[in-house]
Amino acid sequence: MTNVVYSKGSAYADARLDELHHPVTGLPGAALLLDRLGQALAREPRPGCGLALLVVELDAFDIRDSGGSVEADETVRVAAACLLKPLGRADTLAHLEGCRFAVLCEGVRRERAAQEVAESLGLALLRPLPVAGRHRRVSASIGIAIAEHPDHDPRGLLATAERCLDEARREGGGTVVAERVSELRRAERLTLEDALRHALHERQLRLLYQPIVSLPDAKVTAVEALLRWQHPTRGLVSPAEFLPVAEESGIIVAIGAWVFREACREATRWPVAEGRPLPVQVNLAAAQVVAPDFAQLVDETLAQTGLPADRVGLEVTESLLLQPSRPIVLRQLRNRGLRVLLDDFGTGIWSRDALGHLPIDAVKFDRALVSRLGDSCEAREAFAAATATAGALGLRCVAEGVENAQQADDVRELGCGFAQGYHFARPMTAAALRGHLAGEQPSRSPGRPSRVLGRLAGRPRRQR
Repeated sequence: MTNVVYSKGSAYADARLDELHHPVTGLPGAALLLDRLGQALAREPRPGCGLALLVVELDAFDIRDSGGSVEADETVRVAAACLLKPLGRADTLAHLEGCRFAVLCEGVRRERAAQEVAESLGLALLRPLPVAGRHRRVSASIGIAIAEHPDHDPRGLLATAERCLDEARREGGGTVVAERVSELRRAERLTLEDALRHALHERQLRLLYQPIVSLPDAKVTAVEALLRWQHPTRGLVSPAEFLPVAEESGIIVAIGAWVFREACREATRWPVAEGRPLPVQVNLAAAQVVAPDFAQLVDETLAQTGLPADRVGLEVTESLLLQPSRPIVLRQLRNRGLRVLLDDFGTGIWSRDALGHLPIDAVKFDRALVSRLGDSCEAREAFAAATATAGALGLRCVAEGVENAQQADDVRELGCGFAQGYHFARPMTAAALRGHLAGEQPSRSPGRPSRVLGRLAGRPRRQR
């Protein structure tokens, strides 16, 4: 790795050093990585060469062996040392947050070379890591962005690599996903960005709603608002395609404000189900939380719609909570009565000690973890341990992506009290949801949805 020289004897220099390096590993942090990436893009790529940015995230540690945040930090430090070994002197290893790292490789002559770097990083983590007198087994999911043109934005390139990482995580642990960011691809993204701004202005964005049910009776207890884009010529555009562009361009703040207002407005129209008014849950992007007027947006929306604060849930990701300033904002909103849910739980390294200090009310288990319950005893044990940890802290557990009756039974038996997924209902329009809430029937059997819910979700009644 290239060393950075700072002048000694200066308090400013010491503060700057702390700011640019991650406190756990001492590796360059996100700010320093982006600076180096900008310099590298100014030099690269040359004809026949390219630049590769790899984002590496350690797959879920064995939750049963999690002894606290100190041990988790030590695991991350040992893993960082392993990741350094196969890298060349010109490569940069940075520690972004939590168990997420980035590797900057210059002079990459072919895509296969970047894949080989990813393979070497995976092999470096193959052996158990010695931590606190024990051995931890970890694997890594890796996203790769390969730049072919110098006119790239460093943050945009990092966002592309992180999107590839998200795809790799959805495919399961130990997976690599790469994307070549060519000049043509960049032009396509700029076109998509313009179309997305137009979509917001022309009201092409839509919200669908997916019920969250209690187990075993499958009664609706909350509803998650899901964003969709109804393009006039392309039809329904996948959120996986347009949300990364929205985040890179900053449009996500305006879109997120619309989603929050629309979801709260619609929630006031829902009939009371089983004598209880239902909460609505809205996903938040990091840019929304750090926006200076976010809290004001929340207050004004609740005042205008008349929706009580305790009927609003804010779903946030682990990476968002790892930034020191963001939990402060969420804690303030939580103190006003809003609920905070940790999304994609089970894919990171949260221990009981760490979870206990977060301003959250519930955890939502990642669909990738749910999908592995039928294939792995270790996955079942880890899931059960995680539900026990969350339960001991008084946190509600929700399983996402429950696709069939067996998965519904599995998550219930392993201690998860709530679930959502296609087994219970596909995302539905506001009108269909209101119809369901007005005529909800009790489920016929534990872990299985009511017939009414299946019909209103657009699925035919199944013959038994």
